[in-house]
Amino acid sequence: MNALQEQYVVDTEGHKTAVILSLERYEQLLEDLHDLAIVAERREEEPISLEEMRRRLRAEALPPDYAAGGELTVFTALDSEDFYT
Repeated sequence: MNALQEQYVVDTEGHKTAVILSLERYEQLLEDLHDLAIVAERREEEPISLEEMRRRLRAEALPPDYAAGGELTVFTALDSEDFYT
């Protein structure tokens, strides 16, 4: 991470009243804030194992017939048609 290169806006008494950041740094901070909000929302969820996550991802990526135990053929993969050998 780059060192912060912020600039401050000060009032007539020398008190900092605002900060100027690069657009890149500002967007990075917004992304970090969004990530933290997601973590906070999901804090109460039950964790799942890596194997369970892999199973879920495979199930989402496969055509419905194959996920249910059907045979995946080259025709199914290319055409999304239900051709079985």
